[in-house]
Amino acid sequence: MSAEDRGSKETVPDYGSAPPQALPPEFAPGTVIGNVWTVEKKLGKGGMGSVFRCHNKHATRILAAIKLLDPAFMFHPEAKARFLREAEILYTVDHPNVVKVSNVHLDARPPYLEMEFVDGLSLEDELARKGQVPTDIAVDRAKQLGRALRYLHRKGIYHRDVKPQNILTRVDGTLKLVDFGLAVEKGGDRITHQDNSNFGTVSYCPPEWGQHGELDPAVWDLYALGVVLYEMLTGTVAFPVAVSGEPRVQMIQVMSDKQRIEALDPGPRFQPGLREIVRRLTHKDPSKRIPNAKELLDELDTLVPDWQFDPEDLIGPSRSSGGRGLLRTLGFLGMVIALGLATGVFIAALLLLVLGMGGGTRDVEILVAGVSIDEPVRVRIADQPPSEVEGTRQRFLRLPVGQVSAVWSVGEGCDAPCGPDCPAWCVTGETPLTIARGDGVQILGLELRAPRARKVRVVAEGVNSGFVRMDGKEVGFIDGVATIAGVRPGPHAIFAAAGDCPPGCEGSTCGDGCAVTSRAVVVPAREVFEPVVLDLQAPAEPEVPLHVGPVPTSAGVRVPRQVTRGQFAQWLASHPEWQADTAVAAGRADGAYLKNWEGLEPPKPVGSAVTHIPWPAAAAFCATRGGLVVAEAAPATWTTGPPIEWRRGASGGRAWRRMDGQISTRVSPTESNSSTSFRCAR
Repeated sequence: MSAEDRGSKETVPDYGSAPPQALPPEFAPGTVIGNVWTVEKKLGKGGMGSVFRCHNKHATRILAAIKLLDPAFMFHPEAKARFLREAEILYTVDHPNVVKVSNVHLDARPPYLEMEFVDGLSLEDELARKGQVPTDIAVDRAKQLGRALRYLHRKGIYHRDVKPQNILTRVDGTLKLVDFGLAVEKGGDRITHQDNSNFGTVSYCPPEWGQHGELDPAVWDLYALGVVLYEMLTGTVAFPVAVSGEPRVQMIQVMSDKQRIEALDPGPRFQPGLREIVRRLTHKDPSKRIPNAKELLDELDTLVPDWQFDPEDLIGPSRSSGGRGLLRTLGFLGMVIALGLATGVFIAALLLLVLGMGGGTRDVEILVAGVSIDEPVRVRIADQPPSEVEGTRQRFLRLPVGQVSAVWSVGEGCDAPCGPDCPAWCVTGETPLTIARGDGVQILGLELRAPRARKVRVVAEGVNSGFVRMDGKEVGFIDGVATIAGVRPGPHAIFAAAGDCPPGCEGSTCGDGCAVTSRAVVVPAREVFEPVVLDLQAPAEPEVPLHVGPVPTSAGVRVPRQVTRGQFAQWLASHPEWQADTAVAAGRADGAYLKNWEGLEPPKPVGSAVTHIPWPAAAAFCATRGGLVVAEAAPATWTTGPPIEWRRGASGGRAWRRMDGQISTRVSPTESNSSTSFRCAR
């Protein structure tokens, strides 16, 4: 259907206000919902309703996922209450890894939710199509899920149905947690369905699921995350449910399996730290599990980014095929020798052995995966370089048949093998391959690991006004520390400024009140990267006479105004690390941060002083504006605006000043409230 057809006045069903008896069991493409949304296709069906991909009939490029309550539940009070609960919960949630509800229509027939449309696959579909997920991607998704759960749990919301079907991944890799039909809020009443299915899919419920009174919903969500992580790593279903049979019997069977298994373990092909995380998340003893999402995120951050699997780590039947091949070869050799001695045809048998073990060559085409197409890659197989490289394809001529090794490196200026002179930013490895006998070109896949982006911490003791610039990113100092995220391993140049420095300045353009320095650093790919310590001090600030009470205009002392909501909103647009969901999830602000804001939209009037800001956020805002006003600076008292202001202490640390002139350095690092505003020095 063309855009013109979509916007025409043709007669289509409209179920925004139709009586319940007129509702069809399915909503076909072209159906109009609420006189706004035109159905394109059905995305899925849950226990209480269905989700449809729709476009705005007046602006066809505007897409939404519309979730409708099944008409069969229109007059079912428990189902409607659960649908209402989902709407209430999601409408208050604003996190990049949780699907966002933009509108709720509970008075429509049937009721429906307008949600953001996620252009991507569910994890369930992805696992069914592709099998296991590459380890680095699986860990990244576990981190995204962990951040979502930490945010929800801090708000007192528990999902209770985390599973691959409810995890969507956008094409850019962003994960979205969906379907909060079973979610519960702390202290809220439980809502059960007529079949008592108030708990999530049994395969992802913890073993103590049957003991409802003892079930911690936060640990429950984390247990489900552990099962999902296991399934991403292994590509297998942890606790499969039979496709047929009586549901209660199926449930008992799965829970019996959970009680028998101490914990899930993805196996020795994964680094010990990752295996331990999966085990601790899915342990059958709740007291031995990871207790909260923050601890989970801390554990995930300790994983070695480029850990390599060593086949010699395997024992018994799990040993790699190379080891098994050697044992088979030795066994076959003994058999041939015995046969030759017995029959007098030892030479012929030995020739048979040589031919059977290998011999001959074959052309091979390698498909490189795991790195972007513009990433510098070097590969050598059986000590041979490729004869031709085209994008992610590398062709090798006349490789020996049998077991060979592919030695590779990733990074600018890296060779394969690098040896002891390999630059610190290179990632290297060796992967066993089997070249099979046959005609034509053999195609093999080779999964590599690209150097992971890292965080660079720059420390300048005592500096609280100024910035660090690296790779075009400019970050302000907070308590003498500036952190630049997303830095690729390799050589970089750091430029730092302290004092009254205009944003974007360079060298002499920074002015007399600004001290600058520069330094070259090398960010390694694997080694521990210590903070970069700079010998940088801000120039002494000129003395400003203090005035108690209102400052006369004739005094010639400029008193900066309190920062407004509109000014802070503009700053937030270019500082995503301080947007509400990210800052709260990272533990830099409490739950009251930016209270009453709608995303980046501040409450009216925008010219009023901004409140609900913790001290570090205020210091970050003022980092390129001369820093926060010092505690002793004017105005010493004031009569308008919030009664407390965040100030900078004598040593550059946290402080506040009250309307009556009292000063204190007892400042919580995350406290956000309606009584506190702040001023910048300029």
